[in-house]
Amino acid sequence: MKKKILILSLIFIFILGFTISIGSTYSQNITAWFYDIKIYMDGKQWTFTNAPFIYNGNAYISLNDLARNMGLSIQWDSQSNTYSLASIDGNLSLSALKYKLDRQNLEINNLRFQLAQKEAELAMLKSSTSSRKTYRNDDDLLDDLEDLLEDKYDRYDDDEDLYFKDYRLYQDSNDDIIVKMYGRFDRNSDDWKDRDKSDFREFIEDICREIDRKFNEDIEVIVYDRDDDRIARYIWDDSDNELEKKYEYYR
Repeated sequence: MKKKILILSLIFIFILGFTISIGSTYSQNITAWFYDIKIYMDGKQWTFTNAPFIYNGNAYISLNDLARNMGLSIQWDSQSNTYSLASIDGNLSLSALKYKLDRQNLEINNLRFQLAQKEAELAMLKSSTSSRKTYRNDDDLLDDLEDLLEDKYDRYDDDEDLYFKDYRLYQDSNDDIIVKMYGRFDRNSDDWKDRDKSDFREFIEDICREIDRKFNEDIEVIVYDRDDDRIARYIWDDSDNELEKKYEYYR
């Protein structure tokens, strides 16, 4: 159908919910565009007694046609200048019910999403708190082990000349335990040179087993002399429970 241009004088009606009140009345000349406009709801085409038209980018249809196509009753109160729309027999049309249900489902899904976000944040917070607690507990345990080693393993084979004054323990980024033990002897001394190497490694093994009771991790033991020169290095394999010599100083 060809589009037509008509100059109309219309009374503007503003729709608010299902009750429409007409306020102050005035007339205005407007340019309305009439096309062969079709409207479908749930796949069913609406029928009109008055053709829809377009004004100022918006489509307008008769209020009576709207009510009839949506299965609503319409009443006009001339005393209050009010149109009232209501669902027939108190029931909304299927489309109105579906729209309402969709909105409720959307709100429920939004709430579920927000709840899931909060639960994820809470889980991350609990994990972070747990990690911090574990870290503090591990530090405390390492401190206790330092005290134990300094009391129990302060000398090799009760030898006053191979005396260890200090133990320092910490965990590296791989959670392996690093042990640094500091002696009160020189690496070039006869005491270090003449020690029984096999017995000394058993001494280091005993230290590793002491730590292994508290931590199921690999252990690296580094031995220093009184000048903080490195004189030996050993690796304890937690899976095999075996000590491997990496380095021993000799002159």
